[in-house]
This record gives sequence, structure tokens and C-alpha cells, in this order.
Amino acid sequence: MRLMINFISIVSIPLMFLNMLGGTIAGVWLLILGQWQLVLLTIAVSIFAPNILSFIMLILMLFAIPAVDQLESGKNKLISYVLIFVALLLKVALMSLWGTLVFKYLTDSATPKNTFPLHLMSYVVSTGPFAYMIAKNPTDAEGVLLCFWYQLTYVLMLFIAFFVDADFLQVFLMLLSLMFIPVIFSLVIAVNEKNKLA
Repeated sequence: MRLMINFISIVSIPLMFLNMLGGTIAGVWLLILGQWQLVLLTIAVSIFAPNILSFIMLILMLFAIPAVDQLESGKNKLISYVLIFVALLLKVALMSLWGTLVFKYLTDSATPKNTFPLHLMSYVVSTGPFAYMIAKNPTDAEGVLLCFWYQLTYVLMLFIAFFVDADFLQVFLMLLSLMFIPVIFSLVIAVNEKNKLA
């Protein structure tokens, strides 16, 4: 666990700069290229997406309610962990689907002139809503871990996308498979917390 904390501490510094400056750099670059409609669209999406995505996540997390009740009562631990896994998997699938939709929409029409700012803008629009949700609830350890890993995964996917022309399904599966790592960590954390309370 200590290794994971050290890793997060090191990687979070460049991600912090990317989160702070990425949207501004991409927006100014695209405005210089005359793509102001796209900049306005990404601003509008960034305003409305957090509320829409948080509502969908709230619905998906309904699987976790019976799991928490079962864990607190001490009954059916296996079923509880399965339900927690399903809830996390649905959350990760939504994040991966959102990232894929944003990436494909913004980068499918990319030209050599605007490839970099479009990739950068796709990162900002894709990860921004989840970072906003975490900023409103910074004590949610599982959410912080998922958001951090999603940002890291998205950067990795962008790097791969510069060299490989991936279709919609390939991008989605790439994001989804890499997002399994925090799901496993979240389950381990949940089991450890329960064992400490027992």
C-alpha cells in the first residue's frame, strides 16, 4: 500500500499541472486555429457534464446500498463483495464510455495542425467532470483513487493513440481494462476496512 501512495504522490504532480493548464493551453491554441465553435462546445459540455454524470453514477451505485447493509449486518459477505464489485465495475464502465465518447468526438476530425490541442482538450473535457465531483467530496477515498487513476489512464491512452489508430471499441476496452487496477485496490481497501472493524 505504501508503494501505491508513493506512486500517486510522484505522478500527481505532473497531472496537477496538466489539470490546471491543459484546458487553457488547448483552448487558446484552438482559438488561434479558428475553431471557436469547438471551444464553446467543450466549455458547455464541461459545465453540464458533471451534473449529468453524477446523476448516472448515483443510479449505478444503487448496487452498493444492499452490499453495505449486508456488510454492516455481518451476513452474506461474499454477496456483499460481489455487489460492491458490480457497482465499481459499472462506475468504471461509465467513466470509460465517457472518455471514449469525448476522445472519438474531438479527435476523429483531427488534422496535423490541431491534433495536439484536440488531444489535450479531450483530456480536459473527459477528466474534468470527475475531478469536479471529487473536489466537492474530497473525503471519498475510493472516488479520489478512481479519479486519479482515470486521469493517468487517459494520459496513457492518449500517448498510445498518437501511434495507433484505434476505433471506438478499442479505445473503450483500453480505458476499461486499465481502470480495473483501482477497482481491485478499492475492493482490497473495503475488505481491509471491514476486517479492522470486525
